[in-house]
Amino acid sequence: GCRPTTDGRRDSASRSTLRSSNATPCNTIDSSAPDGFTPLTPPQAIPTDNALLMHSDSDRFRRRTLLRTIGLTALLIFCMLVGGYFAYDAMRESLDQVVEQNLDAISDANASALRHWIDSQEREVESWSGQEFVLELAGELRTLARNGAQIDALLASPAHAVLREYLEPVLVEEGYVGYLILDREGRVLSANGEPQIGRFVPADMMLHIARIFERTTYFSRPVPIAFSLTDPEDRTERPTIILGSVIANGGPTPEAALVFLLDPRHDFSKILSIGSFSRSGNTYAVDKDGRILSMIRFDEEVRRLGLLEENLSSVLNLYARDPGRRLRPDDPMPRVNSEWPLTRIVAAAVEKSEGLVLTNYRDYRGVPVYGAWKWFEDYDFGIITEMSVIEALTIIRPAGITVSILFALLIAAAIAAVVVYSGHFGAQTQLLRIRRLGQYQLIEKIGEGGIGTVYRATHAMLRR
Repeated sequence: GCRPTTDGRRDSASRSTLRSSNATPCNTIDSSAPDGFTPLTPPQAIPTDNALLMHSDSDRFRRRTLLRTIGLTALLIFCMLVGGYFAYDAMRESLDQVVEQNLDAISDANASALRHWIDSQEREVESWSGQEFVLELAGELRTLARNGAQIDALLASPAHAVLREYLEPVLVEEGYVGYLILDREGRVLSANGEPQIGRFVPADMMLHIARIFERTTYFSRPVPIAFSLTDPEDRTERPTIILGSVIANGGPTPEAALVFLLDPRHDFSKILSIGSFSRSGNTYAVDKDGRILSMIRFDEEVRRLGLLEENLSSVLNLYARDPGRRLRPDDPMPRVNSEWPLTRIVAAAVEKSEGLVLTNYRDYRGVPVYGAWKWFEDYDFGIITEMSVIEALTIIRPAGITVSILFALLIAAAIAAVVVYSGHFGAQTQLLRIRRLGQYQLIEKIGEGGIGTVYRATHAMLRR
């Protein structure tokens, strides 16, 4: 109600204060009002300019709220992406460390096993060549050959029979292909293959026999040798390891040597597979030309790719060279395998004794791999240990999936938080700036009590 004053005017406080719980606007003229009251003027329409201004302020506020929400969300997503990048980088670094440790451990294990095996083979041949009876019997055969004895005389010699009796069991026990007693000229004085006795070894083999007399003890890398113990006319090249030691005669110049012939497809290749790991792990030996000297894990696959003929093994018939792309069974061969450039790891191994390549490169199949190498300078070959990049990535795939899910959930939660915050902020701001209650536009909050809240407000129609 409108309270009268002593001078017939309304109290000024009633014009400016409205209690939201019991306020009733005075918007009619009471013709029967008692003396002392002044009749009210008729209500006025809301000014058009004021309504437009209120609408404009509301639009600007909504735009500012939307832009604020978009900006905060974009900033949060950017921060998340930066954090995700560094998290991914840390995971890749961890992957590199895991791969490096695995490759290095396997490479060291294979290199140690191979070096131990080579040392044991050298000790074996030194042990037999140093036997007194071997020295005496080899001397007898050497004397016969020097005196022009024919092949039949050497075959019938008791010295040859005794040597065979002692050395042939060694072949079975150690897995050797054969043995030879040779003089400095390369003449065979005794052998488990009698057709070769009295004959000279071929020139390619003689290069290695000469090194036995130069070094006292010699272990060759796998080499192609056109030599058959059973058929002197057979000139087929076979992968062979030549293991030899001079037979000391007490003089300054040894006149004979004991040689064992080994097949690198057997113990030599088995040693390199001792430390194999994972489904794609592979260790093999190579020379400076990239020619593979041992059996590999993917013989059947390289045959399907056309890199290897069906009747051949990988030993000395396959090269660790880069085809330039991933090879597939239905792809035509771009060039002959031996003409491709060396794989990155073989090129590095030729220059340095050991190391790792953790930047993925293509192997001889064109498959992206990581690798490690050890180079045996004394024997002029190295061993390569490789694993597929795809398999290496599976090491951290579970962790990567978990991190990705958590990252996505975090982004979603952050966006939701920004939206909720922006809505709350907008509601509070709107309440303070343009909040309206019926025909009243609230200006400021004055106070509140148990049953209501008091605001300073203006009445849109009464303009008060």
